[in-house]
Amino acid sequence: MVRDARGRVLMLRRGQAVEHFAGCWELPGGKPAEGENFAKTAELEADDETGLYVPPTGVAGAVEGSVPGLRVAMLIMEGRAAESKVTLSREHDEYRWVPLPKVCSLNLRPGFDSFFASYKNRPSRTRTKRRPRARK
Repeated sequence: MVRDARGRVLMLRRGQAVEHFAGCWELPGGKPAEGENFAKTAELEADDETGLYVPPTGVAGAVEGSVPGLRVAMLIMEGRAAESKVTLSREHDEYRWVPLPKVCSLNLRPGFDSFFASYKNRPSRTRTKRRPRARK
């Protein structure tokens, strides 16, 4: 879960050409590569799907979900983006920075609806980290 300096949540809408949950809003994310830890997966997926550098600061929670024929457990990491300019991947067709209390008003991907219903009343513990500079 990517938050900005104002505490808003970055939500991505799945494009019409994706296989599952077209038109639903979700958080950036994906499956870890073999041997990859969850924090690294969260950082790489945020960069791949949004162009933002968002190192995770902790675990926001976990929720059950599914895709046709498969039950999944989603571990939701959280972090704060130093920037707000998003570059979407082909998987998504729109993004919004949404105040936390209003996230549940979106057409959320199954699993995220129950997560946000319980999460929205908790205070944020995330801090902003800047992208590391390349070594010279």
